[in-house]
Amino acid sequence: MFLDSLRIFPVSLQSLCSIFNVQGKITPYNPKWNSLEVFKDKEEFKKLIKYVGQDSAALQKALKVAQLTYINKYGVDITNVVSLPMLAMKIFRLNFQKEPIPILTGFNEYFVRKAYFGGAVDIYKAYAKNCYYYDIVSLYPYAMCKPMPLELLETLTGPALQNFNLKDFFGFIELELECPQTVKRPVLPFKWQNRTIYPKGKFSGVYFSEEIKDMLNFGYKITKIKCAKRFSKGYVFNDYVKEMFELKRDSVGALRWIAKLLLNSLYGTFARKQELLKTVTVPNDMVPAYLVSYPSSTVLDSGEDTSTILYEDRPNDQALDQLGATYQDDSSFKRNVKANVAIAAAITSYARIHMNRIKQLSIVIYSDTDSAITTEPLPDNLIGKDIGMFKDELDGCVIQEIYVLGIKQYGFWYLDKQGNRVERSVWAGYTRDSISFNEIREIFNGKKITKVVDNRFFRSFPRESLLHKFVKST
Repeated sequence: MFLDSLRIFPVSLQSLCSIFNVQGKITPYNPKWNSLEVFKDKEEFKKLIKYVGQDSAALQKALKVAQLTYINKYGVDITNVVSLPMLAMKIFRLNFQKEPIPILTGFNEYFVRKAYFGGAVDIYKAYAKNCYYYDIVSLYPYAMCKPMPLELLETLTGPALQNFNLKDFFGFIELELECPQTVKRPVLPFKWQNRTIYPKGKFSGVYFSEEIKDMLNFGYKITKIKCAKRFSKGYVFNDYVKEMFELKRDSVGALRWIAKLLLNSLYGTFARKQELLKTVTVPNDMVPAYLVSYPSSTVLDSGEDTSTILYEDRPNDQALDQLGATYQDDSSFKRNVKANVAIAAAITSYARIHMNRIKQLSIVIYSDTDSAITTEPLPDNLIGKDIGMFKDELDGCVIQEIYVLGIKQYGFWYLDKQGNRVERSVWAGYTRDSISFNEIREIFNGKKITKVVDNRFFRSFPRESLLHKFVKST
């Protein structure tokens, strides 16, 4: 089996060597080696072979030190995992998990997954001066320390909901609700046309009970409760988060880096789906039947008469729901996906609840999943170094000007403590700070700019070949 070290250590080789204090690359990569002509030039080919050899040797040294570090600290061998989330899960289960965590499957998993949303990005003002940039200290780990939904206890529908008491309920609720027009900044997410929006007016959905309780504080109104699934609750991750946060705070070098990675890599594993992928080759006239019955991931034409389909191994729960049908799996094969989307949904809900308390402030002009840019300093009681507190990302410096052009698309400049001008930019798909403030201003004013992005690799289907390209983006 081929293992990709980048899936466990998401940094460059040079950075990995530096972190684990081993010698990295001696010579830099030559862009001329991108061309197949290198195979015709004997001297250049020798240089390439030498480079690849030192590359492999450096990676082997770094991985060996990393392997011993993880074994000595947590008793986990990195050669037995294929990804960073899997590594975090293995460390958690071996060293911190105290009680079994139920696995949510079938229609209940489908129902709760409707309540699983990511973070929110909100833009309230496109241009501002004299601003402050704040980030929350370990937002998701902070949310992981809240009570987690564990075992599904009961499902309430129809007459069973007549005496429903939201205050005493813990779980997930399907309901109809209304966000009045008087609510200036909506806080409840809604999935619409494969996008997540924050609407006003009447809509319906499935949400975590604690987020519903919170949104009532902002003026939302519940008009009808259709179904409620009550869960038991417990504190699952507190010891894990405490150790990783303190290790990150008090350590240096490799241990600090490891703690930072593990702190933010565990929760997402609980959102994994129970469905497994299968591959089948069928006559082309059978493809529509598979597309109707299964949530097909990929359809590849493998010939004039047949197609290869990559699909999930059970019918689409959404289709079953709409048909009022159920699915019974008589297969003797038992799935072993250790996941519970209720936990993942609760964590992201708690994170949004935490952000909601400042998003309503008129001084906030931009907010991301765990950060905010404001026109005035936040109150002192919100600022600190502990988990869940806000920290000043610029350490007292003030943003002189900022342009916000879209989701994760902004640029600003400030004066550091020595009076030097520092420019910062974020643009999804580009290296951070690679777009100047002047270019950001030009884009804001309607001008188009072209940037050449190096080192982009593309996978070619169905040939399964890797292509390296220089990409021009406008």
